[in-house]
Amino acid sequence: MSGDPLLSSWDRLARDHSASPAVIDSGGGRVWSFEEIENQARFWERELTTAGLNGLPVAFRQVNGGEWMVRFLTLLRLGAAALPIDPSVPSAGFRETAARCGAAIWEGGGTVVPPEHPRRFRAPTVALVKMTSGSTGIPRPLPFLARELAADGWQIMSRMGITAEDRNFALIPFGHSYGLGNLVMPLMLKGVPVVCGSTPLPRALAGEF
Repeated sequence: MSGDPLLSSWDRLARDHSASPAVIDSGGGRVWSFEEIENQARFWERELTTAGLNGLPVAFRQVNGGEWMVRFLTLLRLGAAALPIDPSVPSAGFRETAARCGAAIWEGGGTVVPPEHPRRFRAPTVALVKMTSGSTGIPRPLPFLARELAADGWQIMSRMGITAEDRNFALIPFGHSYGLGNLVMPLMLKGVPVVCGSTPLPRALAGEF
């Protein structure tokens, strides 16, 4: 996607810091370099080029880690709007949310299930769809442009003093609003590596130490 600030920044990082650690998975501690994430995303971009995902929301569930970043980058490159669903959501809830948003489903591998009633965004640069909390009713999809996500990331890094020398410790899911702004955006915009914790919620932080 020409002019996408996220992809432009990521491309620079993948070129200049190819062998550097980008994401360290929980559990086995697999270390994903920028180059490895980039190569995997390019592979799936080629595999899914004919799936007709441009402008279409695509739902996926994935725990924090390198695979999450691979999926997000793949969808950005395909011009799709990523719809990350909390991995703790049961399969039925995941599919119901995808259907309500007119989103395709990417559950793994090269298989993408098209929506019965697809929704195409007017703005071709919609990069991601966040779901509201549902505290006032049924959760609603909110589309965001790549430049809006980038602006939020730069603002957070500026206010919190996050630099490329830092390391982020991830407990909150990447797809949550705070996860995107505080973890995914610093990684994509400034190359701040992410170490993924093994517990899904901030309240479990004490158990990690």
